Amino acid sequence: MTLSFNLIDAPWIPCMDAAGRAGELGLRETLTRAHELREIGGESPLATAAIYRLLLAVLHRVHNGPASHTAWAALWEAGCFEAAPIEAYLAQWRERFDLF
Repeated sequence: MTLSFNLIDAPWIPCMDAAGRAGELGLRETLTRAHELREIGGESPLATAAIYRLLLAVLHRVHNGPASHTAWAALWEAGCFEAAPIEAYLAQWRERFDLF
């Protein structure tokens, strides 16, 4: 029996949507639906900070920094993250997001 828990697909990030419904999402859904979420929060402030740190690290790798203030401004003004670059990055490194 092979154990697997892939952080990309398995729901583990505690979130609350704009309507106030709580649930858990995987990395992919959290990043692609970030504009729909009101809150991301763990069981403690340290857990919440660690989740945000992981999400930011993935986004930095997806967007190469962003490399300039102009690139950052473009991301901000878009209002949401494009799914295609996130999908490509997560597909490339999929096996590294599997805890087992």
